Amino acid sequence: MGFISVIRVLADIFDLPGFIVWHTIMVVFICVTWAVLFFLTLMAFWRGKIFFAKPEDVLKDSPTSKLDDEEKTLDGR
Repeated sequence: MGFISVIRVLADIFDLPGFIVWHTIMVVFICVTWAVLFFLTLMAFWRGKIFFAKPEDVLKDSPTSKLDDEEKTLDGR
């Protein structure tokens, strides 16, 4: 975000129209990215994937899940 602001300040200081266009494109890109992230988060809440997940699903997503450890001990490995 600071980089985008620096581009705008440099455009104002040196009167560079190309930097103003570059700044505008980057601002639009960041705003679209945040909007998509916000929308996807709302969809995840609505579908119950956040705060309402089953414990098994949470364990599947963890890097070292307890389910894997239990399966290994049951198999004897």
